Amino acid sequence: MEQGMVEERGGVPVGAVRISPKHVNALRKALEEVLGEKVKFRGVDQDPDNAECVLVHLPPAAAGSAGDAVIGSFLKSVNAQFLPGVRKQQLLTWKGRGQHESNSQHAASGTGGGGGEAGSPSTAPSGCTLEEREGGKGGEEEKNFTFAEIFAGIGGFRLGLEAVGGRSVVASEISPAAASMYSENFGEEGLVGDILGLYAHELPDFDVLTAGFPCQTFSNRGDQKGFADERGQLYRELVRLLNVKQPKAFVFENVVG
Repeated sequence: MEQGMVEERGGVPVGAVRISPKHVNALRKALEEVLGEKVKFRGVDQDPDNAECVLVHLPPAAAGSAGDAVIGSFLKSVNAQFLPGVRKQQLLTWKGRGQHESNSQHAASGTGGGGGEAGSPSTAPSGCTLEEREGGKGGEEEKNFTFAEIFAGIGGFRLGLEAVGGRSVVASEISPAAASMYSENFGEEGLVGDILGLYAHELPDFDVLTAGFPCQTFSNRGDQKGFADERGQLYRELVRLLNVKQPKAFVFENVVG
């Protein structure tokens, strides 16, 4: 790992391919051939280091297959490069620090980690460094501990923990409907989207990690594919946060079955 890189162990595979725009569709076809299923990219951004290239952010299954010989041969043939650990991060709404920027710029100078480990480059945009914020309701009162909310929903954990002296420092929720209700209840500051787009080492420190990770793949009301469903693997993102942030405690919730 290069100097200045931060390794984030435990998460699902993430990464991006630096490639010419004319080869993006061919990349999709190569990945679909290996995976045997349709591939939906998590996003395509302009490469900040090369005006002739784009960064294609891969879904976890595709990122995990990037080491396949067929994919490796294809990337070599079109002069493309897989960057393990690069995350497609949404614009952040954090108090303080300058202009908000897209995390695609993190692809500069390569990455660290890979195959379920994630790392970020040494040159992180200053606008994406996360800071602690004031709490929601009762934010001016003395708080006894801080907490992070992952798969935050509409803020159930926050209601309970604020009642016993906690202060939320970050909340991650990908569902637009749930995030909208959360922001109605607590405001937008500190609310971010997809957990796959967050570098753990950039998050503010917290005492307690909370999460209601996706239950659909485990519930007896669904197909119960368990870990075979991509959603069933998202608990690994919580392991990544625990490894990096080392909170004092964690509280996770899911269905019985």
